[in-house]
Amino acid sequence: MNYDDRNYVARRISREMFFGYTYIKYYDFYIPVSDIEKTLIDFIYYNEKIPEYLFDYLKENASKKILKNYTSRINKKEIKNKLLKSLKI
Repeated sequence: MNYDDRNYVARRISREMFFGYTYIKYYDFYIPVSDIEKTLIDFIYYNEKIPEYLFDYLKENASKKILKNYTSRINKKEIKNKLLKSLKI
């Protein structure tokens, strides 16, 4: 989707994966914005191709404690294993 000369991706997300967001007020709306740990998990979960330097930056700056907490919320074994392998936590 393109709006205001910017690209956006909208995804449907299961309730199981809806965590790691802070709501920020934008005019009369509250918009969910993901924290760095959730952003990193979503890149892996949705197989998004990002530059290696960006992946490394996110991984280095993410809290391992929060990443472990977030991955523990995921019940699907294949997804959890994929995240644990990619994040090496």
